[in-house]
Order: sequence, then C-alpha cells, then structure tokens
Amino acid sequence: MSLRGKAAIVGIGEFKPSRYTEGATTLGMLVEVGRQAVADAGLEIGEVDGLITENFAEAPFMAPSSVVEYLGIRAKFAELVDLGGATGAGMAARAAMAIASGLCETVLCVTGTRREARSPSG
Repeated sequence: MSLRGKAAIVGIGEFKPSRYTEGATTLGMLVEVGRQAVADAGLEIGEVDGLITENFAEAPFMAPSSVVEYLGIRAKFAELVDLGGATGAGMAARAAMAIASGLCETVLCVTGTRREARSPSG
C-alpha cells in the first residue's frame, strides 16, 4: 500500500533559533509550536484529531496525553515516537499511516527540547 497522495504536511511552527531556552518548559514550547503549526495550516485546533510527540522531562509517562490536554485536542489517535535523530521522519510516516488508515483526519506532530545554560551539553 502506497501512502503517496494520502497525506501532506500543511503547516509548520518553530521558534527563533537560540542557544538557551531559560525559563521555558518543554511542554510549553510544544504547545506553542503546535498552535503555530495549526494556524499556519489555516486550521482551528478543534479540527485536529491526532497527535504525535516524543518523551520530555515534564511528562515522563503519557507524554501524548499531556500535550493533547494542554492543546485541547479531542484526539482519536495519539502516539509517542522516540527514534533519536529519525524522530521527525518517523512522526511524519506514522501520521500519514494514521490518516491513510482512517484512524484520524488531521495529525499534529510536535517535537523539541529546551536547553539551559547550565546543561552539560551547553
């Protein structure tokens, strides 16, 4: 089964690149870029019925449920993807499969990490 023509990326959200994100939470950042992506697509948050995200510190368990709740999405499909550097590609593929299979119509994929100046990798 080919996914060609079954789904498309229609909106994006992003923050201005910066070395550190002091004071921000990863959950807050995911919610903000999610809202940006939905607006960029010309949609309302109520039109989103699927969500894919990755693990983050503030929600070590049930991360998709946390993002769904904060965004106010009535999700028919919510999933966690953790594939390291391939996470974004994995999210896009799983979103396309969820749409093509009829699980949902509109999937929001959100990922990101905050960095503090005192972090070991800073």
